[in-house]
Amino acid sequence: MSAAYCRFAPGDPTHGRYHDTEYGFPTVEESVLFERLILEINQAGLSWATILKKRAAFRAAYADFAVDQVAAFGTVQIEQLLADPGIIRTRAVFRRCGNRTGRSPFGSQRTIHARRRSGRSSSAGRFALPAARSSVNF
Repeated sequence: MSAAYCRFAPGDPTHGRYHDTEYGFPTVEESVLFERLILEINQAGLSWATILKKRAAFRAAYADFAVDQVAAFGTVQIEQLLADPGIIRTRAVFRRCGNRTGRSPFGSQRTIHARRRSGRSSSAGRFALPAARSSVNF
């Protein structure tokens, strides 16, 4: 067991794989960062295991975490998300994390705006996680 493991990871098929291949690893890929944002926002008050188990459903519901596609979501898609039993469904999350009109979920409009302002083809490089892994996790 690595010092970077939380107490739930060893032997757990969900947490162990996540810790071995993702947790603390840097990324600059926009869809990966957007996925992390969506999962973290929806985790509030729930165990991370719950979120990881619903990950495939989130991926399907949020167009494989494609920022431009999610930014184009309208009322119909948001209502479909709210009716999807495979994901965490909270209208307040959509309002809190959406654009100024509250129609586009999870800051996708803001991500696109940051991408345009930076002059990059994606905003990911600007929000990349640091390269070093933490040695202590709670």
